[in-house]
Amino acid sequence: MKKMAVILGLCALMMQGCAVTNLAGQAIRSGMKDIEFNVTNGYDMNKFSHSRIAISTTAANESGNNIAAFAMLMGGKRPTGNQKVTSNVYTDMILTEFLKKGFDARAISDTLDLNDPNDIDSYKQKGFQIIVKGSLKIDTSTSTWGAMTGGDYAYSGIKEFTLKGIDTTSGRIIFIVTGSYGNPKEAKTVATDIAEAFSKKING
Repeated sequence: MKKMAVILGLCALMMQGCAVTNLAGQAIRSGMKDIEFNVTNGYDMNKFSHSRIAISTTAANESGNNIAAFAMLMGGKRPTGNQKVTSNVYTDMILTEFLKKGFDARAISDTLDLNDPNDIDSYKQKGFQIIVKGSLKIDTSTSTWGAMTGGDYAYSGIKEFTLKGIDTTSGRIIFIVTGSYGNPKEAKTVATDIAEAFSKKING
């Protein structure tokens, strides 16, 4: 009987140890962030802050299927029914953060095709000097801490993103910004990171 009690006690301690290790790992991953900003030779990023900017994004999951998760806006809850939204929501969130930084930006259709010269030229005719096209990769993760504190065990968020800046006059790429996170992040967090990355690059 005592032997069984000892075994059960050891099992309980091992489970607690695994839970603590899991929580520690999640905490470390949660803080991981890598944003890289590459500018084409010859382009002065100061021009960006004086340009009229068009912003368009698309969101896709691991399989490449276009999706939109209400989770980005509501703290990680899964989308249900009418709560599903389009990629325009992500565009609007990035736009909002750009406007806060003082950039002259406008949201445009998420169907923009950068391989179609007519698409780019049409925005040039509308007075845009730069098109920022973003691709967001959506991922689902789990949170032991969230489950322990009454939240959701599984949640969705942006795991990676890529932004390409296109000069509408020449049609060439003038910058590429990439980012990745240890754990998926809410769209507002990612949008803020993106806007801050631009400000830091411009202000040197």
